[in-house]
Amino acid sequence: MDPAPTLDTEVAIIGGGPAGLAVGANLRRRNIPCKIFERSERIAPTWHRHYRRLHLHTPKESSGLPYKPFPADYPRYPSRQQVVDYLEDYAATFALRPHFSEAVTTVRPLGANRWELITSKAKYTAGAVVIANGLGCDRNLPTWPGMKSFRGVIVHSKDYVAGDSYRGQRVLVAGFGNSGAEIAIDLWEHGANPAISVRSPTTIIPRDLGGIPIVKIANAFSFLPAALVDCFFRPILRLVIGDLRPYGIQTPTEGPMVQVEKSGRVPVLDIGTIKLIKQGKLKIMPGIQRVTEDGIIFENGTAANFDAIILATGLRPRLDFLRVEQASGWQREPRTIPAKGRAALPNLYFCGFHVPATGMLREIAIEARNIAAHIAANR
Repeated sequence: MDPAPTLDTEVAIIGGGPAGLAVGANLRRRNIPCKIFERSERIAPTWHRHYRRLHLHTPKESSGLPYKPFPADYPRYPSRQQVVDYLEDYAATFALRPHFSEAVTTVRPLGANRWELITSKAKYTAGAVVIANGLGCDRNLPTWPGMKSFRGVIVHSKDYVAGDSYRGQRVLVAGFGNSGAEIAIDLWEHGANPAISVRSPTTIIPRDLGGIPIVKIANAFSFLPAALVDCFFRPILRLVIGDLRPYGIQTPTEGPMVQVEKSGRVPVLDIGTIKLIKQGKLKIMPGIQRVTEDGIIFENGTAANFDAIILATGLRPRLDFLRVEQASGWQREPRTIPAKGRAALPNLYFCGFHVPATGMLREIAIEARNIAAHIAANR
């Protein structure tokens, strides 16, 4: 059956999460018509699915989307549910009504600054397209030898809900990013016996320094060269975090700001993981060499038994619908996507694909404003 008749819109936004909503609100403020396409059945599906313990890792005062701050009665670091409530209220405030359960399957240029979108329900033409489905669409799944033989449970962090079902179990968290660090805390708080597999050197910074959110401090110094900021902060971070090498964690040679600038890898914001490690309640294990029926053989040759493995191995964007020559490169290396809301191609924009040290929601707000301004100037 052929798709439904073509429906035109000035701007098509792909994704109904924070980035898509922020762009939509900015366009509404400029009276620019837009349509938001969301493949799921609700606003911000990723935030709805996040594990229950999750809190925003950046302070609410620097994380609000344009024209609407987080509520004053929210804590400094809002919970997952509070972020969901905020985003749903944000959509209602700006009368943003995404096309729910409508997956975009094809986006291609038609020439003369026109784009065609084919969705699961219809065809559309648009003057501009904003891709705002973010970095967290698909799971990065490792392929260690022996995974299929493991008799326990293997779950990706995207599917992890809470630690109560792991009570009394030996659980290995594979990966030491922000999700892996917080999931390990959640497991311990629910009575599991967790360990973290750390494959490579990891930068860890306190979430707060002297009662001030570290992200606020990073924002204040963001006008300086990254290497200079690292020189200033490295001795302080070493004093606060301490030497973690005796526990099995190596520190990168580059400082956190340079690391973000060069590789896009954000530091781990410590919210209690380091305390558990130093207390011996959370073990650090080397990288994984192979999986056995009962556990893991690590890269240093040691072995340990586990009942479950949580894959905190990251997420990746989904751009397979984009029919332009550059798409495969952007898919492989999202850092090559133009930042700050700059046009990637004429009338093609990305929002929410860069995670700076100063916080993703703050960056989304900046990008959304820039995208709307650029679209308005080129109408």
